[in-house]
Amino acid sequence: MKIYLVRGDPDFGWVEPLNWGAWRFRGGVSVRSPWPELKMAVRSDDPHPDFLPSDCFPMNTGTDGPILSDFARKSLELLLSPAGEFWPVQLLNRRYWWFNCLACVDALDTTLTDGDWETISGDWGTFRWMTSVTKLALRPTALTLAPSLFRLPEFPQGVLLGTELLQDAVTRSGLVGFRFDCLWSLSHGGVQNPPGFGLQEENRVSTFGELAHKRAQASATLAKRSEG
Repeated sequence: MKIYLVRGDPDFGWVEPLNWGAWRFRGGVSVRSPWPELKMAVRSDDPHPDFLPSDCFPMNTGTDGPILSDFARKSLELLLSPAGEFWPVQLLNRRYWWFNCLACVDALDTTLTDGDWETISGDWGTFRWMTSVTKLALRPTALTLAPSLFRLPEFPQGVLLGTELLQDAVTRSGLVGFRFDCLWSLSHGGVQNPPGFGLQEENRVSTFGELAHKRAQASATLAKRSEG
């Protein structure tokens, strides 16, 4: 059993709404108001000159949840539907989907997890959450029935965890643009200083050669899919 931090790979670009005022949605909160099919674009300062229609993009909105291609939705719908909701968006005249993850699993072993915490208190009580992680500890019994993508209540918005089932499905379907960083495994426990958390965030930027190779591989995969 392995648990991953799941997000869009920034090497394939970030996307954002064309009309910032129209984006009023928050990840982890079900959409109640009528949904406008929002138009998205590649972030204006994106360093990649050519748009690659990846299957998964991170969003530059302050809201978490991946922007998925139509092909990714069809490939992953059975796995992801129990964990949240799909909402349509347009990205450069292509149909994409914002996946809003609603599932939350109480799986963190707070006594064994090593990291930094912050606490706020009021008349309503006390809320304590993690701001950075040195090493995660998860309770295997709580993960046995976890959906393929979920949140932990101790983390602020922006942290989505996925199972091996999801990682395998992405690989089997030949989807490009996803990033999976292993955080914890049943056999070895938590990864020391995992990427993606506060001060422990992995700031390494791909070199030009690495980026070109990665995008060339993705382009070949997408071309083969189109021919098929």
